[in-house]
Amino acid sequence: MKQLILFLFIFATTPLAAQNFSIHGRVKNAVTQIAIVNATVDLIRDSTQTVAKTVTNAQGDFAFHGLPSASYRITVSSIGYEPTQAMVQHLIADYDAGTLLLHEESTTLQEVKVTSDMLWSYGNHDEIYLSKREREVGSNALDAISALPQFHKGIDDKLYTALGSTLLIVIDDRRATEQQLMMLRAEDVAKLAYYSNPPVRYAQEGVGAVLEVKTRKKKERNYFFYLNTKNSFTTGYGTDQASFSYTDSLNQLYAAYFIDYRGLRDNRMNNSYRYGETENIYEGSPGKYSGQYHIGLVSYQRNIKRNVLYAMLEYRANPGLQHYSQSFSTLLNRQQTQWGSSDRVLRSYYDGFTFDLYFMHPFTEHRSFSVNVVNTFFTSKSDNIFLRAMLEPQATFYLFENNIKNRSYSFIGETLYTDEALLGGKWNVGAYVSYKNLLQTSSQLEDTKLHYLRGYFYTDFSKTWGNLSSTFGIGLDDTQFTLIDGTTHNYLLFRPLLSLNYNFTKRSSLRYYAAIQPTIPEMGELTNSIVTIEDHFFAMGNPALATSHTFHNQFTWQYRAGQSGKVYLSPSAFFDYRSKPQASVLMTDGSDVYKTYLNIGDMKVYGAALNLTWQPWQWLNLQPHYQYSFYDYATSNARVRHIVHSAGGSVQVVYKEFQFYWFANLPLTTVDGDIYEKMGFQTAARVTWKHENFTVGAEWLYNPYPSEVYGKLNNFNFDEETVWNNFRHLIDIQFTYRFSIGKEFYHAQKRISNSDNDTGLTKDNTAK
Repeated sequence: MKQLILFLFIFATTPLAAQNFSIHGRVKNAVTQIAIVNATVDLIRDSTQTVAKTVTNAQGDFAFHGLPSASYRITVSSIGYEPTQAMVQHLIADYDAGTLLLHEESTTLQEVKVTSDMLWSYGNHDEIYLSKREREVGSNALDAISALPQFHKGIDDKLYTALGSTLLIVIDDRRATEQQLMMLRAEDVAKLAYYSNPPVRYAQEGVGAVLEVKTRKKKERNYFFYLNTKNSFTTGYGTDQASFSYTDSLNQLYAAYFIDYRGLRDNRMNNSYRYGETENIYEGSPGKYSGQYHIGLVSYQRNIKRNVLYAMLEYRANPGLQHYSQSFSTLLNRQQTQWGSSDRVLRSYYDGFTFDLYFMHPFTEHRSFSVNVVNTFFTSKSDNIFLRAMLEPQATFYLFENNIKNRSYSFIGETLYTDEALLGGKWNVGAYVSYKNLLQTSSQLEDTKLHYLRGYFYTDFSKTWGNLSSTFGIGLDDTQFTLIDGTTHNYLLFRPLLSLNYNFTKRSSLRYYAAIQPTIPEMGELTNSIVTIEDHFFAMGNPALATSHTFHNQFTWQYRAGQSGKVYLSPSAFFDYRSKPQASVLMTDGSDVYKTYLNIGDMKVYGAALNLTWQPWQWLNLQPHYQYSFYDYATSNARVRHIVHSAGGSVQVVYKEFQFYWFANLPLTTVDGDIYEKMGFQTAARVTWKHENFTVGAEWLYNPYPSEVYGKLNNFNFDEETVWNNFRHLIDIQFTYRFSIGKEFYHAQKRISNSDNDTGLTKDNTAK
C-alpha cells in the first residue's frame, strides 16, 4: 500500500516539477515601434506540435508558462502584417525572446491565409478573424460580421446566430448594441471571440450566445465623425445615427445619438374569440403604429499610468402608440346576431438614465483587477383602451381602460480578477451584486411594490493541452424577491458549465458543451397588472411565478475547407431538460379567460441543426441553414408535442465597389405553454455602392405577415393575426459617411460592463 501511495505521489508531482520554465517576449511594429495588440502567438514544440496559443496584451507582451525542457518555435501573425518566427533551442531556464518585429504587408492577401482559412477553436469559444473580402462587405462592422457563416442580420437589423439565437454583443469588454457595432469600421475589428453558448460570466443574462469584439489600435490626437442613415420614402420608417470621438494618448471622449422611428399607416389586426357557442370576429381596417427609440450617450476615458478610468451617461426613451380599428360581428350557432365596430389603443412610454463608472488596475502584465458600478433610473407607463360599439340589433357599448405607471431604480456592481498565466491557463473570478425596486400604480388594482437583491459569484478556468482545450466554470446565484404581499422568496441557484473542444486538424473541430441554466422571472411578470384583450379575455402577471432550470447538452462539429474557407459546415445536436419552466397558460375564472405566466410540468426539447456556407467563387457567397426542434411537455390544459422547423438562407455578391445581398426566412411556428405563434415569410434585398468613406444604397423589405398568435382550451379558442401592409414592399435609401484624421495609438479597454433593461413593462402592455 505504501509503495502504491508513493507511486501515485511521484506520478502526480513529477510533471508539475518538470514544467517550471517560461517563455516571454513582446511584439512591435517594425517601423513605428508601436506595440501590436492581439497578435496571435503560437508555440510549437520540436517544430511539429502546437502546444500553446495566446495573443499579445495592450503592451504587446506575451508569455507561456509551465513548459518542459524542449526545443520550441515561436510564430507570430497579425492581420495586415507579414508573419515572423523565432527559435528557442533546448529550453532549460526562463527565456526572454526579446522584441519580435512585424512588417506591414504590401498586399492584404496574406491575411486570408493566416485567418479565415482555418478554425481557431478553444474550450468554450471560437476566435474569428475577418478576411479581406469580409472587411469589404457593407459599410460597417455589423454588416461585415453578419456576412460570417456563424451569424446573420434579421429584417429588424438585429444580429443573431446563424440558427436564430439571440446574441449578447460585447465590444472591448463593454456590453453593446447593434447600433454601437454599426459605428465601428470593419477594419477596426482585430478579432472576434464567439461563444455559441454563454460562458459562466454571462450565464445569468439569459442570452443564447455571446460575441466579444476586440478592436484594433485607436488614434493619437484623432477626430472621428460617423453618420449613418436609413430612411424609407414609401412609409414612415428609418434608423439614423451619428457619433463623434476625440482621442489622444491619455483621453478618449465619445458622444453618439441614435433614433429608430416608425410611422406605419396600414397596420391591421384580424381577431377571433370563441366562447362556447359564441364567436366574436374582428376584421381589421387600416390602423396605425407610431413609435420611436432614442439612445443618447456621452463617455469619457482617462488612462492614468497603466490604470483605466471610464465614465458614461446614457439616456434611453421609447414612446409608442398602436391603434387598430376593426369591424365586429358576433356569431351564435354560426349565425350573425350582432354587428358593430371596435377600437384597440395601446400607448406606452419609457425613459431612463444610466450612469456607468469603471476602473481597472493591472498588477502585472498578466494579472488585473476591475470594478464596475452602474446606476439606472426608469419611468414607464402604459395606457390600454378597448372600446366596442354594438349597432345591431340594438346600440350597446363596452369600454375597458387601464393605466399603468412604473418607477424603478437599480444598482449593479461587479468586480473581476483575471490571471492569464495561472498553471499555463487563464483564470477568471468575479462577483456581481444587483439591487432593484419597482413601484407600479394601476387604475384597476392596488399599488404594487417589488424589489429584489441578487448576488452572483463566478469563476472559470481555461487551458489547452495540444489539440484538446477545456473550460470549466461555476456560478452561484442567490436572488431574493420581496413580493406584493411583503413575503420574501429566496432562490439559491448553481450554474455549472463544462466545455471541451478537440481540434482534429486546423480545419475540423468537435465541441461538447454542458450547463445548468436557471431562469428567474422578470419583475414585470411578477406584477398583477391586467391588460385587456377582449371583454372576457385578459392578460395578467403572476406574483407567485418561480424560478426554473434547464439542463443543456450540445455537440457541435465544425469543418472548413478550401482557400478562404470556400466551404464551412457545422452540424450540431442538443438536448434540453427543463425543470418547471415558465410558460404562458390559459386559465378560466367564471366567464372570463386569463393568459398568465405559470410554472408548468417538466419539458424535454430535442434538436439538431445544420449551418452551411459555400463560396464557389470569390465574389459569391451562399449560406443556407436549418434547425429541427421537438418540444414535449404538458400544461393543465393539454399535452404538447410540437415540432419547429426553422430554415432560411442568404446570397451575397461582392464585385469591386458594388455589393448585393438577399436573405429569406421561411415561416415557422413556435410554442410557449398554451400559446402558439406563427411567423410568416420574410425577405429582404440590398444593393450598395461603396467608395472610400462613402456608402450609398437601397433596400427592399417584405414582411407583411409578421405574427399570428393562437391558442385554445375547453370551450375557448382565439386567433390574433397581425398584418403589416406597409412592409409588403418597403423601400429605403441608405447613406453612410466617415471622417477621420490622426495618428495611431492604443487605449486599454474595459473588462466588465453592465446594464439594466427591465423597465417594468411586459410584451403585453408595450406598443410594438
